[in-house]
Amino acid sequence: MRFAFRGLRDRITHEQTNDEERDERLASIRELVEGFTFELALLIAGQDADLESFADSRVALQVRSSLLPFVESGNVIRPDFGAYGELRLDGDLLDDSALIAAKLEFDDRSFRETSEGQLLPSPRRRVQLCMKVTLTPLNVVDLDVHLLN
Repeated sequence: MRFAFRGLRDRITHEQTNDEERDERLASIRELVEGFTFELALLIAGQDADLESFADSRVALQVRSSLLPFVESGNVIRPDFGAYGELRLDGDLLDDSALIAAKLEFDDRSFRETSEGQLLPSPRRRVQLCMKVTLTPLNVVDLDVHLLN
């Protein structure tokens, strides 16, 4: 008696490969979002930031332009985005051409520092960064920021 398990074994191997690739892409997107958020924090703190390493030039320009009046005022933020955030990804991580929706939510407990050096606490708020991410190349191609409370 012979059993034909070859097709089953091939299918299981293919599914394991997909799972591994999905896990790798999930980790890569998580690193991208962390890096982008860190560079955003540097920018609002009035420091040089390399947004272009994580986002396309249009998004980087949009962020810099939005923050320019605040940074030029001499005021800066001492960022405190909390120790934890919630990241939700929607999209097909196995499709190279897919656009992945990434939503990062965190509690913002930042302080505002005036040009005179005075620290002013900001009201605690929940922030949501809604990003569109391409997989190849791995990049933030769209960004919307929402205050949830």
